[in-house]
Amino acid sequence: MGLTRPRAHQLQDIDYKQTARAITVANVTLSGGAPSTADGVNLALNNRVLVTAQTTGSQNGIYIVTTVGSGSNGTWARTSDADATGDISGGTIIMITEGTVYADTQWKLTTDDPITVGTTTMTFARVGNAAYGIFAVSGQSDIVADAIGDTLTMVAGTNLALTTNASTDTLTVTPSLTPALTTATFDNTTTDDSIQITTTEDSSTAGPVISLKRNSASPADADYLGQLKFIGENDADQSIVYAKITGKIQDASDGTEDGIIEFANIKGGSQTITARLRSDSFQLLNGTTFVVSNLTYPTADGTDGQFITTDGSGNLSFADGGSETEEGKYPNSTVKPVPGASGDFDLAKQYDQTGSAETPFEDTGSDAFGVSLGQVYSLMDPVGDIPTATDLGVLS
Repeated sequence: MGLTRPRAHQLQDIDYKQTARAITVANVTLSGGAPSTADGVNLALNNRVLVTAQTTGSQNGIYIVTTVGSGSNGTWARTSDADATGDISGGTIIMITEGTVYADTQWKLTTDDPITVGTTTMTFARVGNAAYGIFAVSGQSDIVADAIGDTLTMVAGTNLALTTNASTDTLTVTPSLTPALTTATFDNTTTDDSIQITTTEDSSTAGPVISLKRNSASPADADYLGQLKFIGENDADQSIVYAKITGKIQDASDGTEDGIIEFANIKGGSQTITARLRSDSFQLLNGTTFVVSNLTYPTADGTDGQFITTDGSGNLSFADGGSETEEGKYPNSTVKPVPGASGDFDLAKQYDQTGSAETPFEDTGSDAFGVSLGQVYSLMDPVGDIPTATDLGVLS
């Protein structure tokens, strides 16, 4: 008694079909123009092809090449094991052996029974570890590979580049400055750091480093290079630049380059440059005062011959030195010629010689050495005669 070979679809109650050499994942012409290639495979006569993505879904199925396409005469026909109702059922499995993308992949007919070949839309899905079922992203809708032809498309966001490698099945995501980053805004609803740059390099070299470069084709003196702005609101809810720090070119000459750091503030409602740190000096501008240890210095130079004076409250200013007189040399002092009239100058009286003389400055008295005070006063008299030409050191 001869043995009957079981049909492929009867093995272990799983419907398996003979392998196909290639697969199509886009709509193709099946007769009078069927392609000569599928998934990079050059088809030959009697090759089996799994057709999965026809515009008319009832045309999907397993086909055989009856005429190799050359122009408009290519023709495919359904295979004898899948051309009639009952030959193919839901859950049928078929393997693809060759192809640029789909070689050695397994496909399953996901359409439920009953299936009428040529009438029922047949949907094939890739199965096994070579395909994804659901691609999930937290907070986003799931992407489900529920039909053949489903393609997971990755779209690069701003300043990102996506690179694929078919030979290694890799997708690389890298930052990209093409197109160049022109503006960036970071919104922070807390007082925490909005931007923090950290380096783990452990040498003594400075880092992290922030560079502001102006790549000008024609750099010139006084060119602005980069700027930091400090912006806030006023009481009318308007955005105001309250302060700026700007880098500038002082001298762009090769070999003698000099730079400037410029400080500006809003002053009385207008932007005002208040200071410049040059390579050779520090300048205070537009009425900006210099205050050190509660001393306020003048904002401009004085004139020839003036000197700095204080008002006693920490405010320094220039004052005139006056003429070459005693009063001119000491403007805050009052110098009077004495005595106020001719005659002896009594030390017991005021400078104008008013008032009464008091002991011990009476002319009849004498000092501790017994010297007559009357004689001493006479010798000190800025005008008049000295009664006796006597050295004070020897008076007795």
